[in-house]
Amino acid sequence: MQSLEGITVLNTRPPHQAQDLSKAIEQEGGRVYELPLILLKPPEDKLRLQKELEYIHTCNWIIFTSVNSFTFFLHAVQEAGYSPESIMLNKKVAVVGKKTAKCVQEAGYGVDVIPTVFNAEYLRDALIAKTDETASFFYPRSQQARPVLSSGLQLAGRRVFEMIVYRTISNKAHVEQLHHLLKYRQIDVIILTSPSAVKALFDQVSCDLHKLLKESLMFAVIGNITEKALQRYGVKKIMMPETFTSEGLVATIKKNSKQF
Repeated sequence: MQSLEGITVLNTRPPHQAQDLSKAIEQEGGRVYELPLILLKPPEDKLRLQKELEYIHTCNWIIFTSVNSFTFFLHAVQEAGYSPESIMLNKKVAVVGKKTAKCVQEAGYGVDVIPTVFNAEYLRDALIAKTDETASFFYPRSQQARPVLSSGLQLAGRRVFEMIVYRTISNKAHVEQLHHLLKYRQIDVIILTSPSAVKALFDQVSCDLHKLLKESLMFAVIGNITEKALQRYGVKKIMMPETFTSEGLVATIKKNSKQF
């Protein structure tokens, strides 16, 4: 018997990221529903985007904290009429996560710093240890990104120029199906990979189902920040892999499968 046989997982990742995770779960015998709770969109103000991009010429570092930040950054660069090669020339690169590093490297660029723990706090500390006050950082980020990285570097005397390359919006296209699956207890595990997805879930689910979410269902999450977001809603059953990757997430679900 495969280790996830008989277990149904709700994969809430955005559409462009859901497929690989769903496939990995299905290969282990699990059943998957894909209901993306959030969508990622570029900023509407293109002129502001171009103005923010100009600051990259004064920086010697670029920071990417996710695959999404790198992907949307490349799109913004090309839309502004630049070649990514010219923009990235002679820049050192810092990333969060193996997937982000792989994405950057497959595009032909090097990675100079990747923290041992995949979050903004560890990257901040690694960059402060690696640089002095002459360092300047260009930081393409989401609109909802926490300020811990940029403010921490600034407090340490480093210059930071931020560029919002994407925003997260709630995707309400599947609310009816989401309620049906929860109401009739057809889900064993809900996967959440960002605080934005946590907020979207509780905003979209009716109040009469909140108790079920908080006390009965099991959640599998990536990242301490996502875990804390769930805890603020009073969720009791949370599992999180030591390695913040999709592979680590599937392994953690397998390891705890007898609890469902």
